[in-house]
Formats: sequence, C-alpha cells, structure tokens
Amino acid sequence: VPELEVGVPAMGLDAVADIAAVAAAVGRERVVTWCRGTETDLAAAEKTGVAAVHLSFASSRLHQDIWRQEAEEILARVRVLVAHAREKFERVYVGAQDASRASPEFLAEFARVAWEAGAQRIRYADTVGRLVPGRLAEALKPIQMAAAVSSVANGGTLVNQYGRWHYQDWGDPSHTLTVPSFVPSHSGLHYLQL
Repeated sequence: VPELEVGVPAMGLDAVADIAAVAAAVGRERVVTWCRGTETDLAAAEKTGVAAVHLSFASSRLHQDIWRQEAEEILARVRVLVAHAREKFERVYVGAQDASRASPEFLAEFARVAWEAGAQRIRYADTVGRLVPGRLAEALKPIQMAAAVSSVANGGTLVNQYGRWHYQDWGDPSHTLTVPSFVPSHSGLHYLQL
C-alpha cells in the first residue's frame, strides 16, 4: 500500500498524536491526513508531521447550504488554503464533497482553481451513491477538461503538427511560451516530451 489516509487532526490532540505515531511507524511520506477546508484543520494537520494533506470542500449546492457557504467563497478558500498547504506539505489533495450532486460548471471551476493553486489530486465524492459505472466517465468530464486549460513552457516553440505537440526551434531558456488552450484527455499531471 503506497499511501495511507490516516485520521482527522481536528479531532484533537489525541488524534494528532495517533496520526504522528502512524507516520513514524510507516514513514511520513506514506501518510496523508484528512481535513475540512479550514485554516484551523490545516493548522492541526501541520502538527502531525505527515507529508500529505487532503482538504475537503463542499461542492454541491446542498452541502454549500448546509455549511452556509457560497460558491465564490469556497473557490476563494481553495485558492488560499491549497497555496498555504503547498508551503507546509509535500503533497496537497482536495476533495469535492458531494460532487455527484454538484453542477458541472462548479466542478469545472473548482478543479481549475485547485490545479492552479497547486493541488495534485482531486477527489470526486459520490456521497450518496448516485452514480453507476456507466455514468461516472461522463460525470468526471468537467474535472478532466479543467485539469489543464493552459500551459507554459520555457526555452522553445511548442507546435502541433499532425495532431502531436512538439518543440521546434529550441531557444534561450529565459524565453517562455504560453499555450492558451489545452484540452486534456484525462486528469492529473500532463507531461510534454522534449
């Protein structure tokens, strides 16, 4: 098992100590801990000494209403908390609570904001089990399409010929190139081969 999600640090000092003990036993790099998308939870997670944190945010209108949060407030929190977490943890993941009932437009914006802030993984939570396997691929499209809406490359000219991206006329490393539109076929990291 390469990674373990262990505990909720906001549950108190005993939980923090238990999470830290697991990290010491199996190696801190293998442990991720779960937090609500709040500064208080993130501060508690920092005390555990783990390498990764998962921040969870309300994504459906229902959950936003329950937590009395507006969509723009949630997106602003994602920006701030993910950036802060990237300073403290090696890996930062975000969760879209109740994503199967969220609007596709919100999920796309949520994913874009999370990726831009530095999140390395997005968890799509089907909180009430609405999705069947045949509908899951369609439900994930907003996240997949938002994963990389633009790219920046240093030192060359990125061109698309015959349906393939490649560098041409490699230049000075201080030169940059921005690709204004990129539609990924899947979520996660996207590499350009040089």
